[in-house]
Amino acid sequence: MNKAQANELHEKLYRTSPPGVMVVQNSSKRKMDARSTWEIRFTEQDLEGLSLPHNDALVLSLQFQRKLVRRVLVDQGSSAEILFYLAFKALGLSKEQLTPVEAPLIGFTGIPVYPLGKVVLPVYAGSVKLNIEFIVVSSPSPYNAILGRNWLHGMRAVASTLHQCVRFIGESGRQETIKGDQVASKKCFVNSVRGKGRANEVQSIEVPELLDENTAEEETREALQGPEEVGRPASDRAVEDLVRVAVNEDGTRSFLIGSALDEVEKIQMIEFLKRNMEVFAWTPYEMPGVSPDVIKHSLNVDPARRPVVQKPRRSSALHADAVNEEVERLLDAEPFGRSSIRHG
Repeated sequence: MNKAQANELHEKLYRTSPPGVMVVQNSSKRKMDARSTWEIRFTEQDLEGLSLPHNDALVLSLQFQRKLVRRVLVDQGSSAEILFYLAFKALGLSKEQLTPVEAPLIGFTGIPVYPLGKVVLPVYAGSVKLNIEFIVVSSPSPYNAILGRNWLHGMRAVASTLHQCVRFIGESGRQETIKGDQVASKKCFVNSVRGKGRANEVQSIEVPELLDENTAEEETREALQGPEEVGRPASDRAVEDLVRVAVNEDGTRSFLIGSALDEVEKIQMIEFLKRNMEVFAWTPYEMPGVSPDVIKHSLNVDPARRPVVQKPRRSSALHADAVNEEVERLLDAEPFGRSSIRHG
């Protein structure tokens, strides 16, 4: 192919997509099932809510044989799927279930790692279930598992570390998304840099209460929709369009209700919400005592850097009352009480 032909092909490819959109399409024209005819897009809207700029790895929470496994690294450079031994044990598996692995794993350092064996586990992502062969290794790692190209190709998924999500076509032929955990990704990176592979700790494996051995296949599939819903706005997760309804006179307090409600149901719903407005917390100050483990903010800074120290500044008399009032509110909202701050 000469340069003129290459330029012509480049123009044809890039004319098909609007600016700022990554598109992956199946080029086959023959008749196919719902999951074979697909188009996957990433847009600027997928960056909303992320800490930018970033170079974070893509870390997911997924269901392995009906158990929720957190801190699963998606590694497009890996030709094998890895399950670390502590996670293997936390899933309730034993070494008797392992089959031998003939060759060691070789990483980019060239140092061989000899696996304990391999095991096939069902991995659920949205509406798609795949049986994945994992190689089990006993090595320290901040992750529970690594999913590589075999899983991505089997899912026909496209992973974007920039957008912190994996996108694929579900069994119904509709696009589905699993969002990554950017906070967990940063923690894993810090732990690996500090040499803390957490060899003695598995990173949270849970059994959802609604799942048991007698769960029907369809119920199981519906129950496993959870991980990709985390962090998504209500309007994206809804099965119908939502309408914003104000429940006070100045419109500062509102709810989103389904547009499919008929007029009588809509009126009854609004009246019910108005009667129970005190149940909801409209500001952070209305929910004191919440543990920082539920939600907390952290600064995206290099922990090795020395903090900048500035001279103390006095508040003006004009602002002093407002500052004192805000401090009192924060003290009242402290989950461990005022005494733990002032005397702890």
